[in-house]
Amino acid sequence: MMTGDYEVSARCAENALSRVGGVLPAIVMAESLSRLGDIERAEEFAAVAGKEMMHELDGAWIDEILKIRAGIAYARGCTDDCLNLLREAWVAAPEVRRKNLTALAGEVRAGRAVMFRIRRPCSS
Repeated sequence: MMTGDYEVSARCAENALSRVGGVLPAIVMAESLSRLGDIERAEEFAAVAGKEMMHELDGAWIDEILKIRAGIAYARGCTDDCLNLLREAWVAAPEVRRKNLTALAGEVRAGRAVMFRIRRPCSS
């Protein structure tokens, strides 16, 4: 995903998800599909990420899942839903990731084009 080749990212994430499962492949899949404009499937994989998080009992990714859901709401033109999800993500995020969420919310409120990106867990 870092190179911007979301089709390759989606294929790699789908392969990882089918082989080992887990939150991160589902998040990468949701983000890649969102960037490719396949919002319905992106939403499906955001839900899969949430289920995987519950299965693993690891909430380290909850803010990223909420941010992806915010990006999906944004893509659908649902600004209020997007801002509510960003607020939830901000509450769930470690301090180090809150600045980015605040900036995203400001950009959405200002009506600017926004790119929603995921973070690696080691950034917290």
